[in-house]
Order: sequence, then structure tokens, then C-alpha cells
Amino acid sequence: MEQIHVLVWALRSERGRRIVSEWFNHQRKPHGLIIRHDPSTTRSINLAVAAGLAKRNPNASISLTEKGERMASLLMSRNDVLQMEKDFLATLPTRITQKSVNDLLDWS
Repeated sequence: MEQIHVLVWALRSERGRRIVSEWFNHQRKPHGLIIRHDPSTTRSINLAVAAGLAKRNPNASISLTEKGERMASLLMSRNDVLQMEKDFLATLPTRITQKSVNDLLDWS
């Protein structure tokens, strides 16, 4: 859940995208981060679960269902949808661990 909150926070501004991209690409700089956990992100996850697009796993992680994977593939294939968000996510490692997010939150 924290990984999602960090990414959503980063997506809200160019500065946030730059800072998070630098962090995960090992170009760490002291920025004085204040990452806010937005309640609308939690509500969006709850709606995705209710719609059958995502599921909560026993280890408290969240993953896409088959239906969610199909929707994500559709969104990724379109060039006119969420392009800035897709460009930003492409700058990040394919796997962001809880440890790396904890390190970011502890360091900031």
C-alpha cells in the first residue's frame, strides 16, 4: 500500500516525479520530502477491489486480477491515455520493494 501512495504522490507534480525517479535510480539527494498519504488513493484501491480489478493478498499486498491485467494492458496500449504517468513509470525499476519505499520514507 505504501508503494502505491508514494507513486501517487510522485505523479501529482513534476518535482515529485523527479525526486522519486532520482531515488529509485540511485541518484539520491536531500530533498526534505513530505510524502502525504491521500485518502482518495485508498478509496480508489477499495473501488478497484470491489470492481474485481484488484485483490488484497494474504501478505497485505495488492495485485491486479485477470480483469485488472486486461484493463491495464488496454490502457498501456493506448497512446492517448495517461501518457505522462506511463512515461514516469517507465523511468522506475520494474519492481519497487517495501524496503526501498521504507528507506525513502526514513531518509526524507
